[in-house]
Amino acid sequence: MIKTKNLTKKYVDSAILRDINLDISRGQLTTLLGQNGAGKSTLLRIIAGQEFPTSGVVNFQDNNIHQLSFNSGNEMIFINELIEIYFNKSAEEYSIALSENYPNYDHQIFLSMMNDCQIDITKNFQEFSRGQRMQYLLAHALACKPKILLLDEITSVIDVYARKYFLDALRSYCDDGGSVLITTNIISELEFYTDHLIILKNENIVLSGSGNEVMGQFLKLRKTNKNEDHPIFKHNKCVWSNTNSDRSQSFIIPKSEIGQEIPKELLDRRQSTLEDIFIYYFNGLEKKAKNENAA
Repeated sequence: MIKTKNLTKKYVDSAILRDINLDISRGQLTTLLGQNGAGKSTLLRIIAGQEFPTSGVVNFQDNNIHQLSFNSGNEMIFINELIEIYFNKSAEEYSIALSENYPNYDHQIFLSMMNDCQIDITKNFQEFSRGQRMQYLLAHALACKPKILLLDEITSVIDVYARKYFLDALRSYCDDGGSVLITTNIISELEFYTDHLIILKNENIVLSGSGNEVMGQFLKLRKTNKNEDHPIFKHNKCVWSNTNSDRSQSFIIPKSEIGQEIPKELLDRRQSTLEDIFIYYFNGLEKKAKNENAA
């Protein structure tokens, strides 16, 4: 559905994205992870056509979205927290007015979601809180039934119930054939919704694959006082991921790095999580390398 080819973005002489190649398929919820400043928002703005790449191409259904002839903008909706709406009538009236650009718009879907979220749509958008604004935008976007939703850090400003509600709605939207590309800092809540995971680091994609495939590439270990001297924990690719309730420490290591049989008492029965993977790429490796250099 959306393909990027050798996408590069530079500001002056500094590259923020380099040779990005993505393939976002129909019916998939794709999660894009990266540290703050990694270029996630820039990538979404380029895909949405709101910003031009320095080089490379973004195709939506085989059409270059940055060409003047591109006319499928109403099949793709981009949402972030910076969106402002200045309309002197109610939020419902604004949705109805905007729906003229979206032939598949279903007002009943919008009304049902706003009712479930207990948001008064007789109010003006400017009267909403940050969380209510995001819920309104999501409900309107889902009611428009576009082919793809581009969502930039939309979960951080809404409450726990709303996050779960809209993640379920987005999952249903994908199951019905829509596609979602979402960035987030609340990683754990997306674990069971994600079809495809992309990790962006140092201007490049360093990992791409289905969530289960990615997590299945790592082995999770448990370090206790009894086994803390095992050499596997000194491996440069074995990194800390979290502290457990019994004060033991969990570590993860790529299965490809294991050259020996691991004793059963070292194995953590739980599968690696998206949070583990995030820590591995964005904290663990750097911290391990720093400590080794200092030594």
